[in-house]
Parts: sequence; C-alpha cells; structure tokens
Amino acid sequence: RKPYIKVHAGIFLNFSSQFQGIAAPKVFWRAGIKGHGRVQARVLGSMNTTGDTGSDPFHAFKLPMFEAYEKPLWFEKVDFATGSLPISMEPGFKCTASMYHHGRFKGAARFGGKTRGWLEPALVYDSVRGFDTQFTGELKDIEVWPPLWLMFTRRFELGVMLKPSLLMRGDFAGLERATMAIEGRPYGNVTVIREGAGSRGSSSGNSLQKLTVYPIRVTGIPVVDFNKKYKVKILANGQTLETTPQVNWGTVEYRDHISLFSAGVIPRAVLMNTSSSKIPVQLVQVNPDATEVALGVGVATCPSVMNGECQPSPTSVAIMNNGQAVATVQMAILWQDNPAPWFSSKIRGLGFSFPQVILREDTLTAAFPNHQAPQPGSQAKQISMHLVHNGQTYVVGLVGTIGTQQSALAGDTMLEFGPGFIDTWKPCAPSAQHCESPRLELYAGATQIATATMPQIDFASQTSMQGTSNSGFMGGSSSEMTIPSTIALSAPGTSGVTIALATMEAKAVMTLQSSLFLWPRSPTVVKLGSTETLKWTVSGVVRAKDYGFTLEAYKLTKAAPMMPKAHANARKVLDRLLLPVAASNQSLQGQCRAQPMPGIPKDMAPCSFEYNFQFGKGFKSGDQIVIRVSWTAGSVVHEMYSPPLEVGTARRLLAVDDTAGIYDIAATPRRLWNQEAWNARIDQRGEGCNRRDMRFDIGAGMLVRGKVDSIDVPKGFPMIGGLDQQPALTTGFRRFNLVDKDSGLAKALGGKDSLPCQMGLCQGYLPGCSKGSDKSLYFPVMTFDHNRPFHFRNNSKGKFGGLMKQALAYAFSTLPESIDIMIKEWNKTGGFNHKKATTTPGPGEWWNMRPSPTPAP
Repeated sequence: RKPYIKVHAGIFLNFSSQFQGIAAPKVFWRAGIKGHGRVQARVLGSMNTTGDTGSDPFHAFKLPMFEAYEKPLWFEKVDFATGSLPISMEPGFKCTASMYHHGRFKGAARFGGKTRGWLEPALVYDSVRGFDTQFTGELKDIEVWPPLWLMFTRRFELGVMLKPSLLMRGDFAGLERATMAIEGRPYGNVTVIREGAGSRGSSSGNSLQKLTVYPIRVTGIPVVDFNKKYKVKILANGQTLETTPQVNWGTVEYRDHISLFSAGVIPRAVLMNTSSSKIPVQLVQVNPDATEVALGVGVATCPSVMNGECQPSPTSVAIMNNGQAVATVQMAILWQDNPAPWFSSKIRGLGFSFPQVILREDTLTAAFPNHQAPQPGSQAKQISMHLVHNGQTYVVGLVGTIGTQQSALAGDTMLEFGPGFIDTWKPCAPSAQHCESPRLELYAGATQIATATMPQIDFASQTSMQGTSNSGFMGGSSSEMTIPSTIALSAPGTSGVTIALATMEAKAVMTLQSSLFLWPRSPTVVKLGSTETLKWTVSGVVRAKDYGFTLEAYKLTKAAPMMPKAHANARKVLDRLLLPVAASNQSLQGQCRAQPMPGIPKDMAPCSFEYNFQFGKGFKSGDQIVIRVSWTAGSVVHEMYSPPLEVGTARRLLAVDDTAGIYDIAATPRRLWNQEAWNARIDQRGEGCNRRDMRFDIGAGMLVRGKVDSIDVPKGFPMIGGLDQQPALTTGFRRFNLVDKDSGLAKALGGKDSLPCQMGLCQGYLPGCSKGSDKSLYFPVMTFDHNRPFHFRNNSKGKFGGLMKQALAYAFSTLPESIDIMIKEWNKTGGFNHKKATTTPGPGEWWNMRPSPTPAP
C-alpha cells in the first residue's frame, strides 16, 4: 500500500592481473554495489493450491520471470594474446528459475516495514584462493509491521531454485572451441506442518470428514426440448441438496459450485454402512410455468472409500419410475474435508485428433462384400471418423490416398472441448443403464464400417500436468499434455475383425488455458434480428499473432425418415441433425485481447477474441442452434462449438449461468487487506486458528560447480599432457548450507535476539492465524558484517590437475575487456530487453530530506 523505494548506488570493480610467462595469470578482482536509500512497503499475498501431489524439486514447473534468459545471451568477442598464446573469449549469461510444492495449502499473509541506510555487497576473486563473499551495511530507523497470517494445511512444502550461469566460450589455455560455465543453484524452501493433523482424516471408522455429493450429469433423457429443464435433488446426511435447472442437450450437465453440495461431517463407518446410509436421489422436470414434475427416484451408496472418494467413481444412480429406469444420474461422492483439489484435478479442457488411421482393405471387403470399396490411388474423400460423446456426434474427415492392401489416412481436424468433468469420458460400467460410453465410428460414405469404445484415459495425471508439455514451459504451456492411444475398430456387431487401427491423440489442458466460449457460457435465448457479441479463447493462444476464424451457425433439425443416409456424416444431438444455416458463414481476422470476466480475476483473464454475430437472415424464431468456430494453428485445423442458443423474441438465459462456479475452483479473486475483515475471518475459524500446532522449518543454500565442455585440444599440446579428446570436465556440485533443518528456526533467523525472533517468528509452534493490529516494532539500528569463503580445495587434483583454476584465471584475465563490451552494448541497445535508455535527472539532495508528506504504509 503506497510503496516506494529510493536508491542511489554505484557498481564498482577493482581489478589486477599479472602474467608470469606461460603459466596461468595471477588475477585478483573485487566487484560489488555500494549505495544508500530508503524503502517502505506493505505486502499482502494469498495462495490456494489446487492439488496435493508434488513434483521432483529439480524438475518442477518453471517460473516465467526469466524467460528471456533461458537461452544464453552472448556478448561481443574479446581477442588478445599473452606472449605467443592467443586467447579469444566471448562472455555470456543465462538464468532460469523453478518452483515446486508438496501438499495442499490455503492461506494469506501480510507484512511490511520501512527503513533507510546503506549496503555494500561484494564478491572477491583470487586465482590462487578462490572466491569470497562480503556483505556489509547498516540500516537505521527500522519500523516493522509484524506479519499476519491465515494458514490451513496439514503438511506443505514450497521450494524455489534459481539457476544462473556465467558463461565464457572461445579458445583459451590450450582449449579450442571450449565453453566454460560457473553454475550456481541458490535455493530456498519452507515446510509448514500441523502437528496431529492426521487424526481427523485417519482411516479409523470413527474419524470424521466432510461429505460432498455432487451431481455431474444426467443421461438417458431422449428429447431435446428447451421448454423443459431438469434438476437433481439429493438427501444426504440429513441435508437436502439441489442443482440449478438445466436444459438437455444430449445430456444434462451441472456446474454448480461445490460448496452447495456439502452435507456436513460424517464418520467413515456410518458412510460405508450401505444398509443405513442410503442417499436418495430424485430427478425433477421443471416446466416453463415453474411447475415441477418428479420423473423418478434412485438410491446411491458408498460401499468403499479410496483416497477420500467413494467407489465406484463416478457413482451411477438409475432413476426408477414404476419399476422402469428412465434416466441415470452420474455423481461424485467425496469424503474429505477439502474437496476443491479433487474437483480441480477433474476439470480439464480437452482436444482430440487422429494423426493416423490405418484402413485394411482386405478385411473391409470381407466384412462388406456388397459394399463398393474405394479404388486404390483415389483420395479418401468419403471416409470419416465420428466421435460420439454426451449424446452428441462430432465428425472428422479423413484425408490420404487409398492403397491396395491398406491405407494410411489422417484426420483433417482437431476437436476442441471447453472445460468439463473428465470422468464423463470414462466407459460406462456394464451394469449402468441409460449410459452411453464414448465411442468412435468409422464411415465410408453413408455406411458405418467400424466402431470401437474409447479406452479410459488418465487426463488428470499430476506429473504430466505439472511437468510435461510439447514445447516447454510457457511455450506450449506446462499445463498441457498429450496422451496418445491406439484403438482397434471392428466391424459393427463383431469384435474379432479389425477394419481399422486409429491413433488418437488426446490433449488435456488446465481450465483457463483451454479453448472455450466466454459468451455464451450456458444455454441462452438470442433475439431474432439482433447482433450478439460472441467471445471465446483458444488453447495455446499467442497474443501477438493474427488469427483467422470462420464462424457458422448450425440448426437442430429432425432427420427426414425417407432419407436416413443423406445426412449420415452430419453432426448430431441424440437423433437430430445439426445442419448449416444458409448464409450464416462469417469470418474474423485479428489478435486477441485480455479482458476481465465474471468469476475470473482480471490478471488471470484469458486473451480472447470477439465477433458481432448477426442473427437475421436465415434464422427464424424457435430455431435451436450452435455456433461452430474454426481456425488454423500451424497446419492443423481446430474447431469448437458454442453452448446451445435459441432464437426468440428477447435475450435471456435458458438456465442459471452457473459456469462461474467451475472457474472459482481454478482461480481465487484477489482481495485487499482490511483489519476488521481479517479479524472476522479468524473468529469464524475459531479452534483451527487458535491452536498453536503449526511448525515451521526453513532451508536455504547454494549448489556451485564449474564446468568446461565442447572442448577440442590440439594434439601434443604440452600443457594438457595426454588429454587429446573431448573430456567431461566438471567439478561436481558443491553444497553450501546457509540454513538447514537441524539448525533450528531461531538459529536460522539469526538467534533469539534477532529481528525475526523479536517479531514472533521463532516460537517453534505458531497458531494457524494471527489477528490484525496497527502496532509496529521499532529498531534504531541494524548492522550487517557477513563474510563467507568459497575457496579452492587443496586436494582438488584428480582429472582436473588444476585445469579449472587455470581456466578461471584465463577467463577472468579478460574481465576489463568483457565489461567494456557489455557496457557499450548496454548503452547501444538499452539493456537486455533492448529498450532504449532514457535520461533521468539526478537524485539531488533527496538523501537529507524526508518525504513530505510521508506515504502511509
């Protein structure tokens, strides 16, 4: 809040170098920053993790702040000679950063302060001894606002690692085309543990956890009618839970917020008692006049619990009416205090493509002897792949040349699906009624020649989602993964005759990185003759790129009984066709723009596209339509479809727009700090906030190594001895522990009399929350005098034999020339980011003046 910083500092370098014949030069330098200034700030931060599975600390997700320096940044070459020994050097730099976490965490923290003073950090190099770090300084008039926090976790670990590298490449010390690097790995981590947290969630029968019963979808309703909506009522643990009414578009899908379906805490033994703990489920039809008609009732049970999830998962409940199953409700039944991470892991945006389909002509001819087979050498214009899911049929054309024995074809389109529950893509249980497993169907013209049920795919792999991507972090996004699978398609009604072998690639992306419609987000009525602003975003969007989109409306149409094969390759919703609306094809060319939207914080809003679509010519009142949006990325055509729209006399929602609830799981809005609101939140948490059972452990240090690679050594060169091939020259990482777990928190923070301990951070066990206060701590002066050596080992011989020390000496002997080149390039380009520098006035006598008025903290 009203932060400011004023600094007047300079960078210094003291350098000396002495050459002693053919031996390595003796180099000494001291570099650092010396300056004074003042600073004031208050900071509030919050964090809410969406998963409890961590990742390898050394292969965690990268931080984007050093994206520009992931590849080495090389400066101009320096050429000089030492006697008869030529040396050619090219300095460089690169840096990346990564972060990892284990466990789940939800909380917020606030801290702040102000001070003034001087600091002088320095680094000293001696080619004989090694490196020394020095940090001196003095801060005065220190005013600190003690940290406030709200923390809710059982065990959580967070770590950050920087990976800077100082590079030098060229010919030196008898090494040709060598690249030398000094690599550092400064790291820090913190662990928060709530002692005794496992008792509530243990596996004993008397342990308590919160019960959540969430309806995902309803299948089996045979009619698409926008005048009828459907909702699910649930009675669980003595509480009545109810969804918002939704229309049927192949299936009825629900996306209400998970908090609406909490049934309170329940013992594990009681939940798993299937004779007493039955969960009645009722399906209700809501008519246009708001009257309700009960369609039937079913019962759900939880015979077993695995990882807080009732099995089988998802649970399918048959809705019965007079002994007949009329529909099926698919639900998630969870027994865990915090179900949000589970839901977050189950919501993904998906994409499906078919890079290869092998069609076997011999088995096709044997299975369909009366069918006219495609002629060898012809194009596969009439062969298509149908994907059936959620009562809807999507069509992908296949391209390629027909062969004599078999044909290698490929899909011409990737189907993109907005964020939804990935469990709906699981095959149905054999006993499930009114449940249609996702499947593939292969058509030759109007004839279905092969079919197969899609296999179960693990779209929610934490390891893949956090660490695997097609093109690196923030390139293709580490939140994206591609899962290939091979599917054998057999002739309809058979399982032993393979007509085709399809390679399907399923792309899974996180919610806010997926292709989705931002408006409409749910079924909506649009006014006939109106112009509506459609908004959407696409997966992997590049902000500065021009995209070309084609938009076309498709109308829901009854199939003509006398022409069943005329539209065999049309998109379908249940038994109805989706056919193009005449003259509705429209185009858009442009770049995306980031705009805020309900349910998503402004700084997380996706970069989206807009188009004013006209619902005039070609439309009539009562039309039920979807908008198809297609675009090309690389050489692949992508397409997605909007939620259903109905053309009417006025614009209105066909159902409650509950989609924001699904985004709340992925992104928590930012809230500014307010003392009264903070304390009220603590009072709400009661016992969980007041127990002093939070234990903190802190670790920090640095890994350092030297490395020389890509070496060519002149044959017979006397300095290297018999080393005439490319060696692997590395010192190996050497660890320097600045803070370790065994040192204790008080010692790690400077002792019991240190500033952090006086602020209350060294008590070992802290409550989960602290109340807000305007009381600050004042310290008149704080002095820094820190020195730490990083010297060469006396016994560091082995395969190096002093080679690394000599390489460093030769490299640093060029330091003045390298710095001179760096300064010239900096002044020329305006820095690493290539922004021209601007002239700013000097600081004047500000150091002796206090700001007036003093900014509020």
